[in-house]
Amino acid sequence: RVINGPKLEEAIKDQTDIADAYIGNRYDTPLASVPRVVKSIIAALAREALHKTKPTPEVTAAADRARVQLRDISAGRMGLPIEAGGTTPVIGGNRTSRTSGDGTGSTFKEQLDGYSINPGGFIPAWRR
Repeated sequence: RVINGPKLEEAIKDQTDIADAYIGNRYDTPLASVPRVVKSIIAALAREALHKTKPTPEVTAAADRARVQLRDISAGRMGLPIEAGGTTPVIGGNRTSRTSGDGTGSTFKEQLDGYSINPGGFIPAWRR
């Protein structure tokens, strides 16, 4: 299997917009610093969205858990581990390109590098 970069980017952007819609009920988006839990949520949703046919039960279960987490964040039942002052939107940020807010200028997609859309580990180097 070959990873289709543009399709992966599109799936991540689409699922990021969905996450923003939920998270935006409690936090200013885009987030100045994206917590790992949000990255994991987006990865699980993108993984499910990338399946051409019916996803495996494991993929569906991970995406279902991610949707529950988004609803919990939106309802205030789950908080995000954000440092004090970290909820301010990034100046000049937009819905397609987010920066980390750490001064490096890295985008949200770059922050996802090294994170797996496989809920058990990292993407092997040969699949990146």
